[in-house]
Amino acid sequence: MELRKQPQKDPAPSQRHARRRADGTARAPGSLPRNLNDWLHAERELPVEQERPAGPGQQARAVGGGDALPKFPMRKKFQAMSITRSTGGEQTRQQIMDAALRLFAAHGYAGTSTQAIVDASHVTKPVLYYHFGSKVGLFGVVVDETGNQLLEVILKSKAGASNVSGQMVEICAAIFQFARGNPSVIGLALELLRTVQQCPSWKPCLGKAHQPHVVIGKLMKQAVDEGILREEFSNDELVIGFLGLIRNHILHFLSNPQWPLSRHTAEHVVFLFLNGAATGKSKSFQTTQPIEKCAK
Repeated sequence: MELRKQPQKDPAPSQRHARRRADGTARAPGSLPRNLNDWLHAERELPVEQERPAGPGQQARAVGGGDALPKFPMRKKFQAMSITRSTGGEQTRQQIMDAALRLFAAHGYAGTSTQAIVDASHVTKPVLYYHFGSKVGLFGVVVDETGNQLLEVILKSKAGASNVSGQMVEICAAIFQFARGNPSVIGLALELLRTVQQCPSWKPCLGKAHQPHVVIGKLMKQAVDEGILREEFSNDELVIGFLGLIRNHILHFLSNPQWPLSRHTAEHVVFLFLNGAATGKSKSFQTTQPIEKCAK
């Protein structure tokens, strides 16, 4: 009985390329790949801007020479499109955050709708949900971002002086300058306090807002250790007293823009905090309880 010859199966792409390289039958230099597998194989073997491997009896030549393989410009095009898309996404995200900051500061969280935010930022609701998940998520991100900005201002200004009183002046002056240039941030801080009072579940959002309190607290401790401030007052009392003076000046500025938030004002604030406004006649004033018990 005559046996029929079985047709040979087409070897796998990797075997075909290995056979071509072994017998020197690789495709002609400069020609395009015959199919997708060849194209992908060439992409893996010969990345752009690398030397072309030397074949049998040949010297290595840099890609881009006379008989170099194609450089596959589509790959570069897709890479450029990816970079552009990433940059555009960041710009859109920042655009939404800027619009939300203005609206939250002006109308409050409850008074600002998602539709108002997308209208002000010129995007659609799906885009907002893609970046932030919801209006709640957007509010949390905006609070974190503004908290980081204020914290950075305080840390940079603190490094501008070597002694405690000088650092207090630098911090106060820097916060005043930040408030003048970013009134929406101050409005957002006030809105956050109102929101937390009405809805305690928002309290975690105060995490970033509490960081300046921690930085100022370390400064107050240093002032107590150096004998500049009295030990009878707790660290929290000192921080609240110092930041309270700053905040009240800012609140007065918001209602009366003519009020000077200048370095000269900052020096007066620190002088009032460190030396007080009392004269010698005030020594007759006594608290109903010793200061140590009041602090507790």
